[in-house]
Amino acid sequence: MEGGVEIAYFGLLPEFIGHGLGGALLTSAIEEAWSRRGGIAPARVWVHACNRDHPQALANYQARGMVVYKVEQTEP
Repeated sequence: MEGGVEIAYFGLLPEFIGHGLGGALLTSAIEEAWSRRGGIAPARVWVHACNRDHPQALANYQARGMVVYKVEQTEP
């Protein structure tokens, strides 16, 4: 999206899952994304999620204010 910031490939290595780090890392990434563009706020900050994400990933995104924009189904 023009004027947007995409957080790509967000995640934790397996040995760091379950230690409460994901929420803090995502919060930091979102705050950094909103502060980009030389003082010009982006139109939106977004992240792709997929069925390979951790089962709690979507809840983590939503807990930090992100909302589901679109759901797509693809053929296996």
